[in-house]
Amino acid sequence: MKKLIPTLLLALPGLVCMAGEGNQAVLSDVQAQVQVIKPIRVERKADLVFGQLVVDSQRGDGVVTIFDTPLLEGNYIWWKHNPGLQAHPARFTVTGEEGYEFNYSATTMMELTRSGVGIPITFESIVAPNPIAFVGSMENSGTISADIIVGGALHIVPGTLPGTYSGAFEVRVSYM
Repeated sequence: MKKLIPTLLLALPGLVCMAGEGNQAVLSDVQAQVQVIKPIRVERKADLVFGQLVVDSQRGDGVVTIFDTPLLEGNYIWWKHNPGLQAHPARFTVTGEEGYEFNYSATTMMELTRSGVGIPITFESIVAPNPIAFVGSMENSGTISADIIVGGALHIVPGTLPGTYSGAFEVRVSYM
């Protein structure tokens, strides 16, 4: 009976097997395949710009938000209209393989600093359409139908000095 079981297993339909040396079996006609797809890419269309703010450095306290429309909440802070430095969110376009889903996110918290001495300004990113991540799908053209939009909120505190504040944040995009 013990010799019959290995013989029956080797005779099962659909299994092509040959006995090798020392109790080895070799399965023939094994296939291998691979699918190669385009890399996913993110392209910056516009940087995030908060424009010009007038801040009373002794009493200025509040939050300045840029997304669809600029919003100012706080005391002793004003937006200065400057046509050459209009406030707007950052915009990105994602391209990749047709029909594949992807997700994206941005750095959630960072500091904008000015050269020299001064208190940094805290920046909190806002990503559309969700605050942290979004799942999208490529259209037939291989391009998402809408841009990724990244806005943010600046947290202004008393003691914020005049000057140009800057910093960089990451936008990460990957296939799911």
